[in-house]
Parts: sequence; structure tokens; C-alpha cells
Amino acid sequence: MKGKQPYWMGRILQHHIKPVAATTGIEIKGWHTLRHSYTTLLRQNNNNPKVVQGLLRHASYAITMNVYDEAMSEDKRNAHRRVIQQLNGCVTRSSQNQQFRRPLRGH
Repeated sequence: MKGKQPYWMGRILQHHIKPVAATTGIEIKGWHTLRHSYTTLLRQNNNNPKVVQGLLRHASYAITMNVYDEAMSEDKRNAHRRVIQQLNGCVTRSSQNQQFRRPLRGH
């Protein structure tokens, strides 16, 4: 077996997968993050959930949907986006109004 070395998963991740992911703007911290990123991309591309189940090697469709589909909900993204926009608006208005307010004293 001279010249043949076993594959070390950490080295594969560090030297091959992470650099490619970084060029696409995806930060991979470990295998678990990679798995979730992969699944997210599969679901965003509207792949059939049964195909996703097979690729992830889940025993049942329910596992795939309970673990990943819930996190992918477009309704959740939209709700989060609206809250962030609302908070950004409050911070902007608050900082603009700060210039015209007198400080409270004696409290």
C-alpha cells in the first residue's frame, strides 16, 4: 500500500470543501453545517422532498421534513424580514429624534 494513504475526513473538509464553499460565499464550519447547507440548497431549488430524503439517506420522509423543511419555511423568512425592517426603521427614527430631545433630568 505504498503511496496510498487513507482519506482523512477533516483534511478533505479543510483542503477541498471549505475553499470551494468560501468562493461561493458559504461558510462551512464542519460536516454538520455542510449537511444543512446542502439540504437547504436542495430545498431552495425545489427538489422533490422524496429525492432529498434519499440523498440524505433518511429512513423516512417525516425525518427529512421535520428536521429540514420546518427551518426552510418561506413564511418564517418573511416574518423575520418584516421584524428586522421594522426594527431598522425604529432605530433610524430613534437616532434622528435623539437630536431634538432634551435629556431627562431629576428621575
